[in-house]
Amino acid sequence: MSVVNVYVATNIRGVGKKKGKFIYLLETETSKGPATIHHIQDIEATKDVAELTALAIATARIKKSCELNVYVTSEQLMHNLRHFLSRWAKNNYCRSDGRRLSCWQLWKTVYENTSICDMRVYNKSHSYSKWLLKQL
Repeated sequence: MSVVNVYVATNIRGVGKKKGKFIYLLETETSKGPATIHHIQDIEATKDVAELTALAIATARIKKSCELNVYVTSEQLMHNLRHFLSRWAKNNYCRSDGRRLSCWQLWKTVYENTSICDMRVYNKSHSYSKWLLKQL
């Protein structure tokens, strides 16, 4: 099974919705060595929504099952992906009180894009950490 690494970052800081950018980088091994692709986009959102949007767009590129390693800078996003994503999917992207998640379409997209993968999520620095932020 192939291994795909997805790295996401944003230049949005602090609390609340702000204008900024996000970036994602996908990396995988090919017969010719490592291959990467990245994308930068403007957005007006919170930090977590910017990274979730980047992840939704990045994972749309995954077309076959793989070992998926996701690197995010948001601890809350990591926690939600690890512990709540599959539960939210089973509950039609609603909270335990029955209210819809505010970004339920993004969560649904990420779930659908990654359901064929064995996904692990990390919140730690990596070999692309400085490069991602420099690009923003």
